[in-house]
Amino acid sequence: SSNIYGRGGTDFNPPFAYVIEEGIHLDAILYFTDGEAPLPVEENRIEVPTLWVVTPTCRCPGTWQRVTLDDQLKELEYGSILIVSDD
Repeated sequence: SSNIYGRGGTDFNPPFAYVIEEGIHLDAILYFTDGEAPLPVEENRIEVPTLWVVTPTCRCPGTWQRVTLDDQLKELEYGSILIVSDD
């Protein structure tokens, strides 16, 4: 069995900065997180659909757009959140 520990000062910027610096082409990004960090700074926001997958207990910043599975999934804006149920 493994123990997983978190709450270590998440910073969303490094993965996006890496994609920009390396010129990597992506069709989409799925980011699994507890959401307890600010969105990447403006210069690290890329024009790639990015879906933030969090649990219902996410204490995400209020500027994030929340989308649940009950909504009709349509073109999501940067910073959208897909809430994954514990059920």
